[in-house]
Amino acid sequence: VLVTDDKRLVESAAANVFERVIFVDHDSLDEGTEFEELVEAALGAWVAESQMFSLLWIHSKGLRGAWDAPYNYRKIMCDEEDPEPPEDIAPISFEVDDSTDPDEIFGVSCAVVGQVVVMDQAIGELLGTIRELKQDNETLVGLIGVSGYPLGEHGMV
Repeated sequence: VLVTDDKRLVESAAANVFERVIFVDHDSLDEGTEFEELVEAALGAWVAESQMFSLLWIHSKGLRGAWDAPYNYRKIMCDEEDPEPPEDIAPISFEVDDSTDPDEIFGVSCAVVGQVVVMDQAIGELLGTIRELKQDNETLVGLIGVSGYPLGEHGMV
């Protein structure tokens, strides 16, 4: 079973290797975050069909999706004298050069931290559910991420 919120993946040939593909459309998100909704949908599918499918693959847009963590999560890294982090929920992207204000990059880093905290909490809930279902000895969990370099290091945020 593949559960994803990335329409590009659903429409690609890569999705054809799965017996079942579930697309999570975040248009009707009432509360929580997109990542939490994705993990909840994946858990619902897995719990209902774990006997039929031995593999659950959750693919997230990750930081290319909405930055919709609670704003106070963005302030985790901030001291009182730091500027306020940006409030945008759209992923932030811009070119960096010698004239770029380091505070701007720091603010974006704070927004990223907020998203990562939400992801960490949702993954913790996923692992907790696996333990509650007594599937922890039968389940292999792997987390894979890309683009793991400091913001702005390669001339882009």
